[in-house]
Amino acid sequence: MKAALNVLLAAATAVVLAGCGNAAKTTASEPNLQETEAWMHDFVADRGTGATFEGSGCSGSITWLDKGSPYYTFRFSFGDLDPNTAKSGQTVMSPPPALQMWRATAVTTNNLRKVDVYNHQTNQRTQDSVIEGIPFSSVDDANRFAKALRRAIVLCGGKPSAF
Repeated sequence: MKAALNVLLAAATAVVLAGCGNAAKTTASEPNLQETEAWMHDFVADRGTGATFEGSGCSGSITWLDKGSPYYTFRFSFGDLDPNTAKSGQTVMSPPPALQMWRATAVTTNNLRKVDVYNHQTNQRTQDSVIEGIPFSSVDDANRFAKALRRAIVLCGGKPSAF
């Protein structure tokens, strides 16, 4: 009888532990897509330099500004982007003076040309594989935005490139 009770207790414990191990690991501290996009929008409005970000569902757009007017707009699906490429990097912005800036960028999975790029000055559209991200004046800000960008990509099912 004691052996049967021990087997039953072990089986019940295994079921509980297996259920805990297979449960999706989400916490209240992990923002959903809508919260991530809202944070990205507000962060860019507060700390971005010369650009805007808009997100809705799994679609996003980044618009570069020249003296407050749209210059380039990058429209993309987060699901088309490779989460491993969402990074920040140092860049030089000009004109007028050359400024050291940091930008958060991402590339499409397998470098497919799925980013719609619109040049407001020439009224021309092209397709590219890179979203030229938001300029920031600090590496910490660019890193934070890249982390949120990576989160949005993962939430929308973005896959790493095969090669």
